[in-house]
Amino acid sequence: MEQDATRQQISDAWRLHREGKSDDAIDGYQAILAGDAQNIDALYGVGLAYRSLGQTDRAVESFHAAQSALETWESERVGAMKAEEPETGLPSLSDPIAGEGDYYIILSRMIRQRLSELGVADT
Repeated sequence: MEQDATRQQISDAWRLHREGKSDDAIDGYQAILAGDAQNIDALYGVGLAYRSLGQTDRAVESFHAAQSALETWESERVGAMKAEEPETGLPSLSDPIAGEGDYYIILSRMIRQRLSELGVADT
């Protein structure tokens, strides 16, 4: 149930951002990050909101934090896969994160693209 509430908060913050209410969106993302400082969606969203306000340094900081959280998630995911199937390193069909990979691959590309747009070399 908590995950559903977080998803709703993310959705609400995105809506505020789309409506041009970036300050309110930032407040929404920060509320999520207060409970989960590694929430990749909130880190990415707050970076976009800061960028829309012209706060480039804060946007870059947020995108770097999102990138770091994504790398941590990927490291944990690989570890879970190896623990599940140590011989092959492949997840079992019961692995709840097996289907999430595409989403995070796309998000990783989007983060790198936003950083590039802000003049930050690929890290």
